Amino acid sequence: MTTPPGGRYFTITPRGTLACWGIEALDPKKKDLYIVEGVFKASALHMTGRNALAVLSNNPKHLKSWLHTLPYRLIGIGDGDKAGRHMQRVAGEGFQSDFDLDEYSTEELDQLLRDKGYV
Repeated sequence: MTTPPGGRYFTITPRGTLACWGIEALDPKKKDLYIVEGVFKASALHMTGRNALAVLSNNPKHLKSWLHTLPYRLIGIGDGDKAGRHMQRVAGEGFQSDFDLDEYSTEELDQLLRDKGYV
């Protein structure tokens, strides 16, 4: 859903629903799974050939136990705010990005992940 002022994109899910985007694209041969706050950020990671899921709620805490059943090393990449710090805690490791991942070129995103030690 988009709102006219600012054209921001919001996902609305019913209370208690476990919702994420990108699960159909996961490659079981890859050990890392990046957990991010939005579809466009997950898509940017997909463009680099990485596994990524977008958490489709403003509180991924209810997804934590489910995420940790997946056979991947979880890496949370959050925005530079309280919700972004929470994303790291849910995943168990990761970092906060100064910019939205979908604002980086593919090469810049690869370099960011190398610089953070996630390659």
